Amino acid sequence: MIAHSSKAFEELRRLTKISCWHMNEGESAAMWSQYVREKRGIAIRSTVDLLLSALRPYRIEPHYAEERVWVGPVRYIDYRTDHMQGSLGLGRFFHKHRSFAYEQEFRSVLQLDLAEEFGVRVPERGVFVPVDMPCLCEAIHLAPETDEEFRHTVEGLIAHAGLSVPVFQSEMDDDALY
Repeated sequence: MIAHSSKAFEELRRLTKISCWHMNEGESAAMWSQYVREKRGIAIRSTVDLLLSALRPYRIEPHYAEERVWVGPVRYIDYRTDHMQGSLGLGRFFHKHRSFAYEQEFRSVLQLDLAEEFGVRVPERGVFVPVDMPCLCEAIHLAPETDEEFRHTVEGLIAHAGLSVPVFQSEMDDDALY
């Protein structure tokens, strides 16, 4: 029974695409160190409302129905004593072990099980859900200790995309006041 359940979850995981966001008032040293290499990375500053407004309809094929994107905060639990909320299929993608609570994640989740059922090949590595970038981006924050070359590259890409988004150096580079 456990082997069957594990195989079913792996199949569900293959058909589920997740975009993860960090919800915090400021920057997180843990998040920068976990996701940025060689001091070259960016963070897009947005809000939940802007993300919801920026999401555009997604269809795995142009002539198929629109797929629903589910959104919500991750709930951090103790798997030994707490229970997941919501449907078992979708709910498990909005729960993580409490040791990851520092991530303060908000997720958008797309499940493509209907597409698979109708014989449409689901990409293994992810899909591109259209978003209205000018609507989504309040600002871009550069990783701590980013060099000028990378900053110019980011600003050039923003201009090339026709966006008007302010770019800020990480607040972690600010001098301490004490």
